[in-house]
Amino acid sequence: MPERHWIRSNRDRPKGRWASIYATLNPKGHLFITKHTFRQLGEPEAVYALWDKLNSTIGLEPTQPEEKDAYPLLTRFGHGGRVIRLYGFMQEFGVTIPETVRFTQAEINDEGILILDLRKVRSAAKPKKPKAASPPDEQ
Repeated sequence: MPERHWIRSNRDRPKGRWASIYATLNPKGHLFITKHTFRQLGEPEAVYALWDKLNSTIGLEPTQPEEKDAYPLLTRFGHGGRVIRLYGFMQEFGVTIPETVRFTQAEINDEGILILDLRKVRSAAKPKKPKAASPPDEQ
């Protein structure tokens, strides 16, 4: 029988993206948050969308859906995540992004506001599929 050289797994490894505060925003204004993020935010039915122009930061503050200016959190594909449609917000404040981005340092502050800094993002765009090669022209 071969001699084994086992290495024990470290249980205290960093959390995966689904077990940490995670949010993405696409150019159409769809802001997606995971189930974990939704729970950490207090599972609100709606949020106020806040803008900090000096710091290029979006804030999402939990509120009730009947409140004026509240954005509803919509169910996303039955996985527990939510989507907030912020296209009007992006138009109002001139927020543009060229592709889908992931907020690398998303956090919930002491006031319960989800902080999404547009200066701290990375691409989350799905790779483009190469076009199928067309058959050569027959001569």
